[in-house]
Amino acid sequence: MLLRRIVRRNRPDREPSLRVIGGFVLAILIVALIIRLVTWLSVSDRTLLTQAPGLVTHESVDTLEITPPNDSLESVLYEIGVYTQTSDTFPIGTTSLVYVRNGWRFVEIDYLPSRSIEEQQAIYRLFYQEEVLIDGHTATFVELDSRPRCIDYEDGIPNKCEISKQLLFHEDEYLVIISADGNHATDGELLLLAQDILKNSTYHDQIPQQD
Repeated sequence: MLLRRIVRRNRPDREPSLRVIGGFVLAILIVALIIRLVTWLSVSDRTLLTQAPGLVTHESVDTLEITPPNDSLESVLYEIGVYTQTSDTFPIGTTSLVYVRNGWRFVEIDYLPSRSIEEQQAIYRLFYQEEVLIDGHTATFVELDSRPRCIDYEDGIPNKCEISKQLLFHEDEYLVIISADGNHATDGELLLLAQDILKNSTYHDQIPQQD
C-alpha cells in the first residue's frame, strides 16, 4: 500500500502539460487568424503596382505623356501609377500601367524618364539578355526567373506571379520596360505590345527603319 502511494505521488501530472500545449496551439491559431483578417480587411488598399516611395495612383492615362498600347491583347488596364520620388526601383516621374487578363496580372508596363537602355542592362548584368529588333528598333529581352512563384488571392482581386521576363526599349524620352507576370505573357505578346507602342509613338518617325 505504501509503495503504491509513493508511485502515485511521484507520477508526473500530464494534464497541465497538455493544457499548456493546447493553449499554445490555440494562441497560434488566433494570431494567424488576426493576421489574415488584418491583411485582407481592406481589399481596396491592395495593389498590383510595384511598391516604391512616392507612388500616386491615377484613374486615366489621358493626362499622362506616355504612349500606351492600343491593342492590349484582350487584357484590361487595371491600375495606373506615377512615382513622384526617386527610389532604387524607379527614377522620379516613372509611370506604370498594370494590365490584367483572365483574373491574373498580365503585364506591367513602366515608362522610365531619363534612363538609357544601357543603364538598365548594367543593372541586369547578372541575368541572361538577348538583343532583338522590333521594326528596326533595338530592344533587349531580360530573363529574370524561370520558375516564378504565384499568389492566388481567392477574393476577386486579380492574382499575380513574380516577374519572369522583361522587354526593354526606348520610346520618345522614355525607357519602356514591359514585364511579364509569370508565364501569363509570351515572348511574342511582349513583342506585339512593344510594336504597338512604337507604332503609335512619335519616336517611330524619328528613327530610320531598317529593311
